[in-house]
Amino acid sequence: MAGIVEPSQPLKREDLGDKLIIIDARKTPMLATLPKGGSVKNTLFEIPLDDYAEPNTDGTPDGTPVTAFDNKAENRTKTGCRLQWFRKRTWRVGHVAQNVSDVAGVSDEIANAKAKCVVEMKRDIEAAIGSSDDSSADTGASGSKTRGLGSWIQTGAQTDQPVPSNYRATSGQISTTAMASTKDSTIRGILKTIASQSGSSDGFMGYCGDTYKETVSDLAKYDTASSPTVAIRTFNQNKESAMIHDVVDIYKSDFGTVTFMLDYFLGYSGGTQTNGDTLCYYVNNDYIELRQNQNPQMVELPEDGGGRNGYGTAMMALCVTSPQAHGKHAATS
Repeated sequence: MAGIVEPSQPLKREDLGDKLIIIDARKTPMLATLPKGGSVKNTLFEIPLDDYAEPNTDGTPDGTPVTAFDNKAENRTKTGCRLQWFRKRTWRVGHVAQNVSDVAGVSDEIANAKAKCVVEMKRDIEAAIGSSDDSSADTGASGSKTRGLGSWIQTGAQTDQPVPSNYRATSGQISTTAMASTKDSTIRGILKTIASQSGSSDGFMGYCGDTYKETVSDLAKYDTASSPTVAIRTFNQNKESAMIHDVVDIYKSDFGTVTFMLDYFLGYSGGTQTNGDTLCYYVNNDYIELRQNQNPQMVELPEDGGGRNGYGTAMMALCVTSPQAHGKHAATS
C-alpha cells in the first residue's frame, strides 16, 4: 500500500521547546542568609578572643588590704581565618555560535553562559563554607582555603590556625546520633550545651540536609519518648480544608528557637560529599560572618579571535567568632 506515513516521512523538522529547562534548581541558603562582614585586607586575618574568670564566692575579712591584682588580659588569645579565591568557573562562546545559531530556549549564549557560571560559583562557595575542610595557606600548588563550618565546630585542634582549646566547641554541642534514634531531646541537648557554654539562647538557623529535615518534621507525628515510637498524628482543621500540614520549620525550646532551612550542599570533605542529607548546623548569626574582598562577579577576558570568553571570581572567607555559640548534628546514618 503506497502513501506517506509518519514513521518514514522524510524531512520532518525538529520541534524543540522555546524554554530551556535546568532540572537542578537547588538554592544556596548560607551564602544568602549568613551575615556579611567587612572587607578583607589580607589572605590571613585574625580574631581576638577573651573570656571572663570563673565566679569566686569567697568572703573577704574586714580590714584586709588589697595586695594582689588580677591580670584582666590573661585570657586573651586569637585564632585565624583565611580568604579563599573562588575562580574555577569559566565560559567561552564562539562567534558563529553567538551570532548565527538559533538555539532552542537560549536567545543569547553569552548571557546564558555568564548566568550559569554565577550560579555554579555560588554553589562552590556554599559547599566550601558548609564543608568539614580545614583552612590552608597558599602553597603555590594549591590556593588559600577558608575553613568550613564543620571544621570550626569540632572538639579537637585544627591543623591550620587552630582555635585555642578553651574556645573550641565542647562534646555536648556535637551529636552523632543516628536519624532513627533522633528525638526532641537530641536537639534540646545540643541547644542546652550551647547555652551553658556561651550564654547564648537566642534564635538559631538550622542549615540541614533533606533527610534531617524530614526527621525533624516527623517529631511532630510520633511520640519519640516511647520505644517503639507511637504515632500521635492528629488533625484539627475544618472539614472543608484539602490541605495536610506535614512540616516543621521552627523548633522552640527552653534554650533557643531554631528555624530549619534545607541546604543540599552540606557535608563536603576534600571535594566529595558524604552524609550531607543527615547533617545539620545550628548557627547563631551573632557569632558568624562571611567576609569578602570580592563578591561573586564575572570578568570578561580580551577577545582572541575565537570568541568572547571570561570567568567567574569571588574572594570570601567564613569567619566564626565563637565556635561555642554553634552546634552540629553529624549523623552517619
